[in-house]
Amino acid sequence: MRPALRRKDNRTDGYSVAVYWDDLDSARAGKCIDDLGTAKAWTGCNKDLAEGHLIRWRFAWEWTNGWIISENYWETRI
Repeated sequence: MRPALRRKDNRTDGYSVAVYWDDLDSARAGKCIDDLGTAKAWTGCNKDLAEGHLIRWRFAWEWTNGWIISENYWETRI
């Protein structure tokens, strides 16, 4: 089973949350949006990330004027 990117929206504010990601061992990149509203559980999206690849990811929040993307990022080897 391939790993999935998981996120959870904890605020009842009508806006979505997302994870932006870059595969540092290939040219792949994208984002996973949770637009289901406030969830009681984690949601995931399967981007078929390759095992052994280094993934850089960061959080984003939808807001009135567009997306706010975290300046900080984290890296995880799959």
